[in-house]
Amino acid sequence: MNNYLLTLNKEDKCIDIVFDKNINTEKLKVIEDEHAFMLIDGYFTNVEEFIKKNSTEKNIELEQLLFKLSKINFNHYGQLDGSFNIFFYDKKKNYFVYTNDFWSSRPTYIHKTKNKYLFCNDLYFLKKFIKCELTPNLKKIKELLAWQQIGSRSTYYNEIDKLGPGIVLKITSNEINETSLNIFDSSKKLTKYNKENFKKIFESAVSNRASHFKKIMVSLSGGLDSSAVAVALKNSAYHDTETISVNYSHLTEFPDTDEKKYQEIVSSFTKFNTNHIEMKNKSVLGLIEKYVHIFQEPLLLPNLYIFEAICENLTSKKVDAVFDGNDGDNVISYGFDIIYRQFISLNFIAFFSSIFDYAKVHNKSKRRMVKFFLINCLKKLIGYKGKVRNNSLLNENSFIDIEKDITGNVFDSHESLLKNNLHFIAFYQRQRIFGRLGIETVSPFYDKKLLNFCLNMPANFKYNKGYTRYIEREYLNEFLGPELAFRANKSNLSPGLESNFSNSDFEIVMREKSNLNNMLLELIDLQKLDAICDKWTRKNKINEEDVINLQIFLSINIFLNEFFDK
Repeated sequence: MNNYLLTLNKEDKCIDIVFDKNINTEKLKVIEDEHAFMLIDGYFTNVEEFIKKNSTEKNIELEQLLFKLSKINFNHYGQLDGSFNIFFYDKKKNYFVYTNDFWSSRPTYIHKTKNKYLFCNDLYFLKKFIKCELTPNLKKIKELLAWQQIGSRSTYYNEIDKLGPGIVLKITSNEINETSLNIFDSSKKLTKYNKENFKKIFESAVSNRASHFKKIMVSLSGGLDSSAVAVALKNSAYHDTETISVNYSHLTEFPDTDEKKYQEIVSSFTKFNTNHIEMKNKSVLGLIEKYVHIFQEPLLLPNLYIFEAICENLTSKKVDAVFDGNDGDNVISYGFDIIYRQFISLNFIAFFSSIFDYAKVHNKSKRRMVKFFLINCLKKLIGYKGKVRNNSLLNENSFIDIEKDITGNVFDSHESLLKNNLHFIAFYQRQRIFGRLGIETVSPFYDKKLLNFCLNMPANFKYNKGYTRYIEREYLNEFLGPELAFRANKSNLSPGLESNFSNSDFEIVMREKSNLNNMLLELIDLQKLDAICDKWTRKNKINEEDVINLQIFLSINIFLNEFFDK
């Protein structure tokens, strides 16, 4: 990884930078003169457009232009798109400015002292330079125990925070000021919304990112979104691309778990080299200790064992980017909010027709689907969030304290779903997992133009004839056919998680249970933990919920025992 630490010294009115070894200067650029200093970490996907709008010099590099513009003002930062952190310091005027991309795809941590601000892109590297004793953030640990990841800015250390996504942070000798950038723009509507424009914008989003890398691997699940990314790369002539897929061929009793059929449909079109990984006998708990040290924090990532299997495969290949279809479902949209609008406008013919179409496509009972959508319409109408059952290991008193933060409704707006904190968490997790190998993780669906196209497009492009993400399905149908494009359901990975739990995983649990951290002991319901263990001991049975609870338990217990006093 390109690890770096910037120290803003307010007392001495200067900025210092320390780099870790093995710095890749292609991804990390420093520009400096007698007046100012700038560090740029990452890449930009709208270079030509930005230069054309902000400079009369045709051959100027974007980084030099940013350096020049930043000496005047920072109004241009909101125009940028890509994956980046920018640090700027004016030596003469003694002010500091930080900005990043809207999704915080390259996390930045901050530690404050009386006279200094320490900015770093890696927790382990940052901790080397912190002089005070670090203490665990128990509020955040409670949230994790309850399966919640609420704050995008807090870490599991009280003394360290993360900088927010899509911000401009200004620090002067007198004040600190922060403004938020807005990636959403409802005013920029196209004159024509159709499949051709979607294809053009989507494939541009993919190719603009692909142009920054020599060797690309697509994490191909066989679902709609990763399949669309692979098709776009093929159509953009990135023929040297490969795909990597995980499979559960051994689970013959759960055919919905194995996606190989759909992966082969994609491969037959793209002709990309394929890599398949069988997940039989892969431990679902054995990697947690390793990754607590990689993250320097506990984590909630049920499919961590899948990511590790992919990483093991990538070490033998000269790959510098892994593309995925992450959150295409939220960017394109499930489109359920149209059903709510039909309800509140009293258009019950359209309301019931939409529900019946959905029931038919997904082979569900019409009665059950009417009940489901009707109840959620009423909840949204009156603002009722409902009670959440405590299925976690967190004790009841602590669970009540954080329950007020739990929100969400199937009819939440398209824009609100895109502002969900889990997007930032997912970026952080993928960056930590693949970044240690020097590999970029790229999610093209988060492209600014694509996102705004999807936000503003007609509702029937999102939900139509019982199908969600309808415009994406039409795009896929052109190249891959209806079997994949109009598949009703996505893969169910729960049986894979459950079936891969073994006695060796159980031994890990028992070892940690015998070394239970005192701080964690005060937070969990020990009887629930004992019940999970007892069920496995007597019946060799475990469900997805149990496995996730055990993953969280191990992650937190190892974190507290390794980094703090027991």
